[in-house]
Parts: sequence; C-alpha cells; structure tokens
Amino acid sequence: HQQRKILWQLKEILALKTLPHLIETIDISHLAGKEKVGVIVSFLDGIYQPQLLKKFKIKTILQPDDPRMIYEVLLRRLKHKDWGLPDLFLIDGGKIQFKMAKKAITENNLEIDILALAKPKEELYYNENKKLFLKEHPLIRNFILALDKKTHQIVLKYHRKKRESFIYK
Repeated sequence: HQQRKILWQLKEILALKTLPHLIETIDISHLAGKEKVGVIVSFLDGIYQPQLLKKFKIKTILQPDDPRMIYEVLLRRLKHKDWGLPDLFLIDGGKIQFKMAKKAITENNLEIDILALAKPKEELYYNENKKLFLKEHPLIRNFILALDKKTHQIVLKYHRKKRESFIYK
C-alpha cells in the first residue's frame, strides 16, 4: 500500500535508522514573538493521531526565535519518558532548526532521526549538511507536505485560540 512504500522510500533515500512508523511533527507559531506556542502532532504510518496531540506554551524564549523555540519544545517533550519515542521528528524549518532539534536530542543521549522542511524551496534536511530536493521525489514530497500542512493548521488554530483568550481577559 502507498503509505508503506513512501515510508520505505524515506528510510532508504535518507538512510534513516528505522522505518518511520511513528512520526512526530513540530511547528511553532507566534505574532512577532508574542503569544508563542508550539505543537507536536503525531502520525502513525502517515495517519494523524489526534489523541497524541501535544501543545506547548513557549516559556523561555522571549524574542522571535523559531529555532530556539523548537529546541525548548523538543527538550520539554523529551522529558516525558512515559510518552514513548517516535521513529522520526519532522521539524518545520531549515538547517538552523535541524541543528537545534539535533542538539536537544543529543543532550538527552538519544538517537532519533530528524528531518527539517525548509518550505520555500521544498528542501528536506536529513543531516546538517545534506538535503533532499522534494521536487525530485513526488511521493515523498506529497507525504511530507501533507504532514506539514496538517501540523501547520493545528498550530495556527491553537495560536488563534491563545490570542483570543488573551484579548478577552
């Protein structure tokens, strides 16, 4: 079936450690550094798992700094051993976001694959200095963009809700 084929392609092409059954995607939203939030959205074999949704209010980063916000969210997420671990993290962002996610994982003595999606050019970083051009891999492109789009919708909805509750206090 299609999803399985895509997961195998991801593993093979990007030399992932394991077949990425459980993928956790991370996205950040804020308004010029205000009302900062992050979400972690889980997908099992490409299927959204709403019961596993994690929402975070950014606590330590005061300026607009998405890479450091991703680092904070990931550090806080990795403290929860009871949540188990995904096979793969998909981060919204490019090389710098990749580096910050890698730092959080390394500091926790873990080895989990990371992909970082740099949207304008649709580049997928799978290593600090290695990227895949998604236009050359249509199946992977559609899969990754679908996960990213769903995660982006969720983080924007959460951010909007936070801003509204802030406005009406």
